[in-house]
Amino acid sequence: MNVVLLVVLIVGGVGLIQAAVWIPLVRSWRRKSTNFLADLHTEADRSGERFVIGPEKAVYRGGTPPYGAVRGNGTIILTDRRLIFRKSSGGLVDVPRSRITAVHQAASFQHSRVAGSIHLIIATSDPAEVAFFVGDLAAWQRALHADS
Repeated sequence: MNVVLLVVLIVGGVGLIQAAVWIPLVRSWRRKSTNFLADLHTEADRSGERFVIGPEKAVYRGGTPPYGAVRGNGTIILTDRRLIFRKSSGGLVDVPRSRITAVHQAASFQHSRVAGSIHLIIATSDPAEVAFFVGDLAAWQRALHADS
């Protein structure tokens, strides 16, 4: 019986430590994301930048230089001037619309695939590519092809 109690105490202790670490971290990420979106809306209102699609949750699947290779969850937004992705951890990918040369879908990107998921791949004039998982691939492709 002592062994069972010890295991329960260890598991409970680890759970409390995990909660103590992750709850403040997730709250911080959410607060920063909310502040980022509010600042972006304010900046867009001042500059006349118009939101086309998003913001919505997405996954950054990496990019070729000059864009970062570190993947992450976050928020994606397309405006009439740029494609913006802000990672939950704070990283930012900002692609000017004027540099977007092509948009397509692919099962894999940079030799990586996730079962059942299709990448939205954006080619730029840098030349570079960035990839995302988004909720509605067709809607994002239409939005990215509009006025391009």
